[in-house]
Amino acid sequence: MTHPVPRTAAASDDLAAVVRGCVGERSWNAWFDGKTAFALAGVELTVKVGSPFVLTYLQRRFSAPLREAARSLGGPAGCVAYGVDAGLLDDALVRGESKRASGEASAILPFKVPSEPQPVAKIASPVVPATPSTRPRRLKDFGTFVPGPETELALTAAARFAAGTARSLYLYGPSGVGKTHLLEGAVLAMRRRTAGGRVLLMTAEAFGNLYTEALRGRGLPAFRQKLRAADALVLDDVDFLDGKAGFAEEFLHTLQEYERLGRPVAVSADRHPRLLTKTPDELLTRLSSGIVTRLTPPDATTRRAILTRKLEGKNLPVTADALKWVADRFRGSVRELEGALCCLETWREMTGKSVTLPAARKVLSDLERDCVRQIRLDDVERAVCDAAGLTTEEIRSKSRAKRVTRPRMVAMHLCRKHTAAALREIGGHFGGRNHSTVLSADRSVSGWLAGSDNNAIDAAALVDAAESRLLAG
Repeated sequence: MTHPVPRTAAASDDLAAVVRGCVGERSWNAWFDGKTAFALAGVELTVKVGSPFVLTYLQRRFSAPLREAARSLGGPAGCVAYGVDAGLLDDALVRGESKRASGEASAILPFKVPSEPQPVAKIASPVVPATPSTRPRRLKDFGTFVPGPETELALTAAARFAAGTARSLYLYGPSGVGKTHLLEGAVLAMRRRTAGGRVLLMTAEAFGNLYTEALRGRGLPAFRQKLRAADALVLDDVDFLDGKAGFAEEFLHTLQEYERLGRPVAVSADRHPRLLTKTPDELLTRLSSGIVTRLTPPDATTRRAILTRKLEGKNLPVTADALKWVADRFRGSVRELEGALCCLETWREMTGKSVTLPAARKVLSDLERDCVRQIRLDDVERAVCDAAGLTTEEIRSKSRAKRVTRPRMVAMHLCRKHTAAALREIGGHFGGRNHSTVLSADRSVSGWLAGSDNNAIDAAALVDAAESRLLAG
């Protein structure tokens, strides 16, 4: 991964200010002020100290707040590197002698400085459990994204956002269609374009965890200062905040601050903003104010192109008919295609043979059989309830509230489309309704989908979200 160029010395005060806010005033004065130097290259924050003793102590005592500082500067992939610079100890000793001459106590201890520099110790990204051997996750870029008719608009929108011509981006669609890939590509492109600009990338769950930690411990001011100091914010899986009032309110205030400063924000979700039914309207209007675009599972041609791209650099000879068969059978998401290739690659290592059509059928027969689902009424009901934020009791109830009746009609429409159930059986499942009610609901939804007004937009968004969940299993 290509990192942005390191920040210049002129920016070292900014780095020090972030670290100071993370470690606290007392610890800063005792262990950092005048005794450390900082540099930021890409997502890596380098902390240099004057002696190996101080290095060991900082790693043991301040690893968590330093990782937090790296995360606020470099995004969720932020990591910390440590090093020893004897010059820092010399400078600190000189300052210590000056303080003693004026009657002040010195906090500098005369540690022996090694003749050779100490190896750099990496601290892992906070997204995963911290171990010394863990490396930051490599972000994907636009160059490895294979576009198709279902994703061309989203790719163009993400590129516009990365270029600075769009201030707000909302990508939505089912799992495994490329939302995170496009967000990561936008982050990489922005970091390269701004040469060291701070583009903050995190999941909504990480946002919630950081907010919870701030409430419990260090306080909200430091959390807000670190979160809002970035030049751009990219939040993945924002639907995680739906129904979590405290998290949603804090994110709303964050969006308002970015909006006031004219800084860009991009998010992804599994559904259209209108379907985040437990999210405050003020937040929804802001999420909907920019480019809102949908990604769907790739078609057969795009799936073959994706497989061809993923075969590059692999010692996995696959015949054209076998490749076509895999693309035709595994339709749910890109991850299904990746899983099929992993199985074929393992078989190739075991046998040393090329992957032909008969071999692919034999190796992937179990996977193929598991991908064929018999959709039931319960499956449709669960998918619609998840998409609309309802319970099964609500959708089967006698309620005539709009937030309940529209999802109920969509569920009946999808039951007619995806199951072989009789009209009477569908009506009975959804609260004991008769067959004419089911027919009326089916006609109404079909009419909405053919229209272009707000009813059409809402119905299409709900059908898309529910259908994506249904087909994904």
